[in-house]
Amino acid sequence: MPEILDLLGELGVGLCNIDQPLFKRSVKPGAEATSAIGYIRLHGRNYKTWFDEKANVRERYDYLYPVGELEPWVARLKEIASKTEDTYVMNNNHNLGKATVNALQIASIMRGAPVPAPPTLVAHYPELEGFTAGSDTPP
Repeated sequence: MPEILDLLGELGVGLCNIDQPLFKRSVKPGAEATSAIGYIRLHGRNYKTWFDEKANVRERYDYLYPVGELEPWVARLKEIASKTEDTYVMNNNHNLGKATVNALQIASIMRGAPVPAPPTLVAHYPELEGFTAGSDTPP
């Protein structure tokens, strides 16, 4: 795999570091950067419906990361950011606003302070307690 990363770097092609349910041949979490742009995509870890052909998209990505699962990604984010000019994190666990909840938690951890959030979201997700300032203005 190092030779593939080297080739991508030589070509200036970016790599997406992903989080997903881990199975035998799944892509493992990493902190690689092969271009000036770092990229992380968090899909969630809904093992139950990941390969269920009867599950719809909402079910597949219906996952709220607990903070303990986000913390290693925050460390990877910092590592990737130290190697790149710009770094982006996309939360793809989008069902029922869960991507927004986890994005606010990550932003708060990165800033070391609560971030603004819609009160209705904060009211619906007690997991945001301590991470948000509870205003209507998004971070």
